[in-house]
Amino acid sequence: MTHSDPYAVYAELIKHSNELMDDMDIGPLELAASYMTHAMRIYRTVLPEEDYHKMMTSIYESRHKIGPIERPVLH
Repeated sequence: MTHSDPYAVYAELIKHSNELMDDMDIGPLELAASYMTHAMRIYRTVLPEEDYHKMMTSIYESRHKIGPIERPVLH
């Protein structure tokens, strides 16, 4: 099993997200809902039940730490 740089994975996810929204003509809320659902299904699949519930609680309790996407300012 290889381990990737989480920042590189995140950057690729952002790139892919933008491409999906453009190619499929979908909005960011539709994409976010799909990503959230898929992430939860991955957690549900790979984690034991107790760890899954801990993960969901951790995500919920961390919700205030997540900031909006910073968009570049065009001059």
